[in-house]
Amino acid sequence: TKVGKNISPGKIVLDWHKRLRNVRVTQGDGLKVIQENDRTGVLFFLDPPYPGVVNQWSHYTMKDIQALIDTLDKLKHADWLYAETPNVMEMVPATWEYVMLEHVAPSYNGKRRKHQEVVYGSASVLDRADRYGLSKGGTDFVSQD
Repeated sequence: TKVGKNISPGKIVLDWHKRLRNVRVTQGDGLKVIQENDRTGVLFFLDPPYPGVVNQWSHYTMKDIQALIDTLDKLKHADWLYAETPNVMEMVPATWEYVMLEHVAPSYNGKRRKHQEVVYGSASVLDRADRYGLSKGGTDFVSQD
């Protein structure tokens, strides 16, 4: 949904409030929140800052990514989706399933280019990837125009 001239933020809230009725948003140390909420019926969607990105997230390092990967790998009950750049694929356990997405979007310099993103997830979530037009382990194109 496009925000701005087409739809007011108030309309978006009205459109989404029913879908988000049972959603709980938690703020705190991400790894601790994940560990404390590893139970059936919980879905974590993680899209952390990418390592090496400048500006406000420059403090986020590969050590932080590894700690997140280690935490997710220990989950027993919760479902999860984790969006990341392909440059961390060698850090991720070989048993993890994923969907590779490609999309064209502006870069930091303003020029449009093809970007890749990997979405890892618990098997129970990615086994349903075909419902969303995604092919597990393959590459899908997503337009973000």
